[in-house]
Amino acid sequence: MADVLSVTLASLEAVLALVVLRHLARFGRAFPWLAALMAFFLVRAADRYYVAFMGDEPLAFSLLVDSLAVLLLSLLIFGIRRMVRGLLAVENEAAMKEAEYERALVDYRRLMRHRIANPLTALRGSIQSLKDLPDLSREERAVLVDSVQEAVERLEHVALNPSPLGKEEASLEGRPRLESRRRGVSAV
Repeated sequence: MADVLSVTLASLEAVLALVVLRHLARFGRAFPWLAALMAFFLVRAADRYYVAFMGDEPLAFSLLVDSLAVLLLSLLIFGIRRMVRGLLAVENEAAMKEAEYERALVDYRRLMRHRIANPLTALRGSIQSLKDLPDLSREERAVLVDSVQEAVERLEHVALNPSPLGKEEASLEGRPRLESRRRGVSAV
């Protein structure tokens, strides 16, 4: 029963080391302690496999494994502060990106309401006037048709070329400004 438990634990530790290894390539520069974590679990897995398959381990092997474990655990203890700082940096970057997307969404909505509401109102009013007032003079109809044409052109501009149209739009920016703030830390 103890051998089955040792093999199970060794297998779980080896799988955990492989999972850490998979992420080591991605985050290895930012979090070098991941290598120590992986090595720790590989040493523990090797020790458990040895005990499960070979029986009692020799004193030299036991001392070697325990020494490696002490060394790796010390590295992990001293590296935890850096890990926490790295994780906080990633979390802060995500919060800044979230805030920037929120700001951009608010600006985009304001921009679209401003750009689309006026032409739509002009279109609706002109069409309604043409429908409800059949006695309009030729000049009045021409003014309404010109109003419709201008509103359509403005909507076309909004849809195809969303650059600012006036001073009131100069401060609105409907796209997020995401400068790269990474210093060796990849976003999760």
